[in-house]
Amino acid sequence: HRDLEFYSHCLRAASPIIFLTDSVGRYLYHYLACALDLEFSPDPFSPPNETNSDSIRCNTAVSKSKGIRLQHVAAHGLTTPGFPPSVQSAVLRLELDRLNLNKGSTPTLIINPGLWDVAYGVMKRYENELGVMMREMGRLLGEGKLNRVRFLGITQVHPGLYEGLGADVEKQYMTQTRVEMIARSQSRVVLKSNSSAIRYVNLFDLSRTRGDDPLLPQDMRHYGPGVTREMVRVLLDSICQEN
Repeated sequence: HRDLEFYSHCLRAASPIIFLTDSVGRYLYHYLACALDLEFSPDPFSPPNETNSDSIRCNTAVSKSKGIRLQHVAAHGLTTPGFPPSVQSAVLRLELDRLNLNKGSTPTLIINPGLWDVAYGVMKRYENELGVMMREMGRLLGEGKLNRVRFLGITQVHPGLYEGLGADVEKQYMTQTRVEMIARSQSRVVLKSNSSAIRYVNLFDLSRTRGDDPLLPQDMRHYGPGVTREMVRVLLDSICQEN
């Protein structure tokens, strides 16, 4: 296995790296930042009355000595109310402006739309909306606003772990069958992308049978350190193939 020194070198070349992801991607961001011993910074746009450090979302991790910058931006589903691809694209463009990049420092983008759509979205619209988002990624690449895109495949859920699922209205549609439908749509849309800068990172197969390592005993969708480490390793290998 490659070591952190190797990954640090190629992440420096790929920086800044923006995670436009849901909570699964946020855990990968935090794991990677901690493994690299980066320094977390509170969101400068948090309300000034939020003095409790636990309530301030640390969405940036930086190491000036290593030359690595990671940033997390919360994303939602492509077919959930209020968060269409156009909204998420606008948020991303604002984040790119916020970065105040120096010339030649073009970000790497990591995205993973899917689980919100499984829980709250309209499945029959997903593939079309994913196509809309991928075309926007192509435009950002063409404009020189992005260097590369890594699309994290949807991760499997494990409903058998959650004893209260039957009474949880918000999660009753979060089934393995719906996840598998999203995974197939992702394969069709992302894998046929004509851009060599867009690559699919298959986390679905990695997580499909890994209900043995939940983040918490009844957590059906987030993974513990073992699976998270494997996911981060697969992501890093995909990023570092180009460096």
